[in-house]
This record gives sequence, C-alpha cells and structure tokens, in this order.
Amino acid sequence: MLQSLQDIVLVSLFFGISWLLLSLSQRWAKSKTRLSIPRIGLDPKVVGIEACKQDFLINGYKYVQEGYKKYKDSMYLVQTADMERIVLSNKFVEELRVLPESKLSTRFAMCERHLGHYTTLDVVLLSHLQNDVCKVHLTQNMPRLIPGLLDESGYAFEQQLGDVTAESWTDKHGHTTILDCITHLASRAFVNKPLCRNPSWLETATGYTLDVFALAGVLRDRSWLIRPLLYLTSSARTKLHSRFKLANSLVGPILQSRMREQQSDNDEKPADLLQWLLENAQGDDRSPERLIHKLLFICLASIHTSTMSACHALYDLCQYPEYAEPLRQEIKGAIREHGSLTYAAINNLRRLDSFIKESQRINHPGSLSFNRKVLENIQLSDGTLLPKGSFITMPTAAISMDPQYYPNPQEFRPWRYFDLRSEKEENANRYQFTSTSASSLPFGHGKFACPGRFFAAGQIKLLLAMIILHYDVKWPEGQVTRPQNVYIDERIGPNRDQIVCFRQRKEEELPLMIPNNIPSS
Repeated sequence: MLQSLQDIVLVSLFFGISWLLLSLSQRWAKSKTRLSIPRIGLDPKVVGIEACKQDFLINGYKYVQEGYKKYKDSMYLVQTADMERIVLSNKFVEELRVLPESKLSTRFAMCERHLGHYTTLDVVLLSHLQNDVCKVHLTQNMPRLIPGLLDESGYAFEQQLGDVTAESWTDKHGHTTILDCITHLASRAFVNKPLCRNPSWLETATGYTLDVFALAGVLRDRSWLIRPLLYLTSSARTKLHSRFKLANSLVGPILQSRMREQQSDNDEKPADLLQWLLENAQGDDRSPERLIHKLLFICLASIHTSTMSACHALYDLCQYPEYAEPLRQEIKGAIREHGSLTYAAINNLRRLDSFIKESQRINHPGSLSFNRKVLENIQLSDGTLLPKGSFITMPTAAISMDPQYYPNPQEFRPWRYFDLRSEKEENANRYQFTSTSASSLPFGHGKFACPGRFFAAGQIKLLLAMIILHYDVKWPEGQVTRPQNVYIDERIGPNRDQIVCFRQRKEEELPLMIPNNIPSS
C-alpha cells in the first residue's frame, strides 16, 4: 500500500513538473504575440479560470450569440469550458480552410480540448489512418454497405419498435430509439455481423464516448497541476480503461483472425471499416491495440453526432406532420425506380436531404465549430496575427440563423435546400446535407471537413426513410410544440426525455419492393 502511494506521488510529480515547464513555455510564447481584441463573457484575470469555465457551461450559447451580434465581421475572445478561444468571423474561412495541418490543426485542437493524453484521444495524433479510411474507403463503399444497413435497420426496429402495432399508438423515448438504431447501423458498417448485434459491443460503442467525456469533465475543471493525481485516482479513468479492455476482448480475436487471413489466398474479405483499417494500416498502426483505439475513436466521432441529427429530424416530423406524406411519396418513387432502397435511391431523396439539412440548420450540433489549434503564427488578410498556440473557432450556430445567408431564418422551411438545388444546374451539389461552405459549418469546411459525413448522411437518410415508410409519428396527447433544445457549454442537443408516439402503417400502404416490408436477418 505504501509503495503504491509512493508510486502515485512520483508519477504525479513527474507529470506536474512536465506540465509546469510546458505551460510556462507556452505562456511565454503567447506573451510575445498577445492579441488585443475584445472579450465576451467573464475574464479569467478578474474572476479566475475555474469560475469562467463553470460560467460558460451555463451561459456559453448566450455569449456566442452576443458575440456574433457585436463582432460578426471581426473577432473576439471567449473563455470556454476547456480553453480560451478566438471566435472568428466566417469571412476568414476561405483563407484558413486551405492551410496545411502543420500550421492549423483540427487534431491537435481536439486532443487539447478533450485532454487526449488522459482520455486516449491522442491516438488520432499518431497517424491519419482513421481520417483516410473514412474519407476514402467508407465513402467509396457506401453502395456495398447499404444492403447490410437496410437489413440492420429491420433488426433494430424489431428490437426497439417490435411492440408497435397499427391499431394504437405506442410511446417510445425518441432519443433512446434513435440512438439504438444508429448504433446498430454504424456497428454493421464498422464491425459487421455477428459482433454488431452483441449487446456488450453495442454498449461499448456508445459508452466509450460517454466515458471519454466524463473523464475529461472530471479533469478539465481542475488545475493542470493536480490533474495527474486526479487522473490516477479517478473512477472515470478506471471505467474508461475497463471499457477499452472489454473492446479489446471483443474485437481483438476478430482482428487476429483477419490478420491470419491476410496471409492466405482467400480473396473473400469482409466489407467493413475494421477490415479497411487493417488493410491500410502501416507500421505501429497494425497493432491490434492501436487499431481498436482507432475504431473506438470513429465510434466516438460518429454515433452520437448522427443520433442528434436524426433525433432532431424525428422531432421535426412530429412538429410538422404535413411534410410526412410528400417525403413518403418521394421515398416510394425512388424505390420503384431503383427496385429497392439502394444507395442510388437514397441519393435521389432530395426532399428528405433538404428536410434533414434544414433541421440541422435550426438545431445545430453546437454553438461553435471549425475548431483549430494554431501551430505557427498566421497573419490574416486584415493584418491580424493569430499567435502560435492559440485556438480559433467559428460561431456556426449564429451563422446558420443569420438572415444575410438564410431568409426568414427562424422559420422551418423543409424544402429550403431542395428549392435552391432545383433553381440552377450548378446548384445540384452545393446545397446537399453533406455540403460545406462559409455559411454552413456543422461538418467543418476545407481540407479537414468531417471525412465521415457521407456515411453519416447515408445512414441517417436510410433510417428516417424506413421510419417514414413504416410508421406514423406524433407528439403525446396534449403536446403541441417541440421541446426546447438542451444547451450545455457549446453543445446543443435534443431533449432526451421526449416521448414520441409510433403507430405502424397498414400493410397495404407499404411499398411492395422492399422484401417482407422490413428486412431482417
């Protein structure tokens, strides 16, 4: 016991001294190029850093909206719950989006924001494998993946909506239902059957994200001097490590088997993310532990974000039931044209794509996006010098509600983007759910825009199409308005307690070109 305490003290001292030296060097570097720009929110020099962080958890959304009204065309400083950031006007997006990662880094920003050296997210710094595989292989293989996702949606419906009938309405938690379905679909694409239906894997795929943010939350509010000790004694750390150990026991044997298959003459290879990670890994990335870390990171980056977008869209279907039938007719038409809900059919669902994008515009995933760490001094076109070591971001939710870009921005107009795409031929690819621009930043923009957004869009559209085809949805009796979104820190999420009433559509109303109406294994 005494030796164990001595070890903890020694490790804590080592981390503490290391971070002290690093912090002093960073502060010295920042002092050489300190910015003189206005501040929104509390000032750490006046009330202290911890008070500022706690305040931003409650008032972050308000501060970002206030900052946009005052400094829309320039910039301001704000102390967020994790770090001080420079909130820039989106007029700088075009010049920033082309900069190399050696100057402006998404990965370094994410790791520092979420304390990656403690939470294991620093695995993304070791290589670009996860980005490359999502951007290239996951996207290019979408036509191959869709039949499996269609099958998995049927299985997920059986699990979550199996008790829903055509005779009466059945109450379900909206967020829980969508999260379960998205986790099933993502897991089918990531690890395939049978693991994608293993309850332990499904809980790991969603729980890893919660564990990472829980550990970061425990440490973020404390001085960096005592974080090493808190880390070593935190139950959140123990839970995170147990989660990874479980993931290793589930995925490790599959990886070992596939590695042996690589040495054989077998040409039949699984079509899933895990296989593409393995095939493209080089050097140390080929270790099972590293590959599993990369896999879990992709789960973290994809499952909960896709769930939020799909859940918001489900709530909007409840709020605006008059749009369900036009969407249903579009889906049926695509199925008749393509014979099934293929990837080509999904890409033809322009009204559904517009509905989801409009839902996301009004219900943004966060107040801030385009988060980057400045790795070298950067001079902007207006002469401002962004100092090395600083963090930049964009007020993406405020931009999405600006009438300069979106007429009547408070109004939910489901065909907003459908109409824009139909106006001119050159607009066909500019206003899709996956499209990015200086005025549409939920997926980022430029070189390091979200590499998995095409997969995310495909699975969200498939899931919502299946819900629209097979179910009517509405609010519980007496409810007439959409629940308020939840604002914590810079995050914006759907109400997780909201009940959605489901009723199965009658057999004769269903399109006959989906085998057995809802596919299952």
